[in-house]
Amino acid sequence: GKRRVTINYNYGNGTFSKKTYFVPNAENTVPTPDFYTNFSQTTITDDNSSTSYNVTCVENFPFTAGTFYKLKIREKADNNRYVVWDGTSANINTRKSEEEATNAGMGSYWRFERVPNTENQVRLFTNCKGKSQAVTFTDMATNEQAATLTDNGTIFMVKTGNSDYTDPKGFRLSSLTNDNHNVNDVNGTLGVWTSE
Repeated sequence: GKRRVTINYNYGNGTFSKKTYFVPNAENTVPTPDFYTNFSQTTITDDNSSTSYNVTCVENFPFTAGTFYKLKIREKADNNRYVVWDGTSANINTRKSEEEATNAGMGSYWRFERVPNTENQVRLFTNCKGKSQAVTFTDMATNEQAATLTDNGTIFMVKTGNSDYTDPKGFRLSSLTNDNHNVNDVNGTLGVWTSE
């Protein structure tokens, strides 16, 4: 049989834990979460008594937390998918050209902030008009719900992107509770797209 153990991943700026099942007194493969590299161990021989094991690794997200970026949704869909907020509108536009995004100044720049000691949780912020605001959804289970901006924002999971829509470094922002509820373009605004 197998037994449940905890793997503590130490990534330099913090630690997160995942539970997995190991075969006692045998060599087991260590789960290697997306967006991490250089694992200190890829296998662990379970001693049938330890309840946890420590592994060190290095973050390898397609962005650096706190750095501002222009965001483009569905890279392969067309050229007009830059995410831009004008600083006053209720909605965040997702159909601006690269030129329009450039002309929007800080309204086209976004930064990710990691949630400490989590595997892949982030908030997404803009500093348009000099005020830090975060993308927010009241319910990520509501299809086509438009995003708003608040001080704290919604926490998302960073997941690998669908290669049909993104380049190799592409990624997606998913609900914490359902991998099929993602941030996407919804009729020209930033919203929730559910695919069940």
